[in-house]
Amino acid sequence: SLDWMAVPEGGGELQAGSLALESAGPYTELSVPKDTVCVSVSCGGVAGPDGSVTVEDGHGFPRLFFHTSSVDATGAAARDTIHLHREHAELFLYVRNVMMKGASYTVEGTVAGCDRYGRPVPGHFSASVDTDSRGFGSVVLPRQCDGSLRLNVSYAGDVVRSLAIGEYIIQSGYDWTAEDLGDISMEIDYYQTKVTVRVEQWKKTLTFTIVF
Repeated sequence: SLDWMAVPEGGGELQAGSLALESAGPYTELSVPKDTVCVSVSCGGVAGPDGSVTVEDGHGFPRLFFHTSSVDATGAAARDTIHLHREHAELFLYVRNVMMKGASYTVEGTVAGCDRYGRPVPGHFSASVDTDSRGFGSVVLPRQCDGSLRLNVSYAGDVVRSLAIGEYIIQSGYDWTAEDLGDISMEIDYYQTKVTVRVEQWKKTLTFTIVF
């Protein structure tokens, strides 16, 4: 479904609703005050009363698509065309040559979601990466505003390694300000003590040597 919200910037009643994708027509009409109106539309996540989409600690971010615009509704009629943009990035992780069987992986950051304008919302983010028997796993991330993302490697309940993957991602050329976010592939090789980051939309690969 599409969740929408219209907020007059000069004050006034907030309007919100939801449209089922299978029954939504090409147009939806609203009556709003003559004002500049902020319109936000989301798909894939549940927006809160203020239009923001955030997640509780311990949960990955939803596969969110988002539209926001400022519409001049001071005339008799106004129109806004909805263009949904990708507000999430999927991090694909591959751990090679695992030295600690039974280790677990958690991504932590300082962005918990986005507000009704699509801007990052500060907050603690923590989501586990469930890897399979071959070492493959993934986690969905919200749009970031800095390089604070970390990958914590835990064993027997204790964090034994903490990798600054946010910095690796930025140094690899990834653009968190892009209109549509792309996916990221990261390979961690314990034997060769390196992290390889591949930024999907630019097909760029960068390798970092780390100390385990």
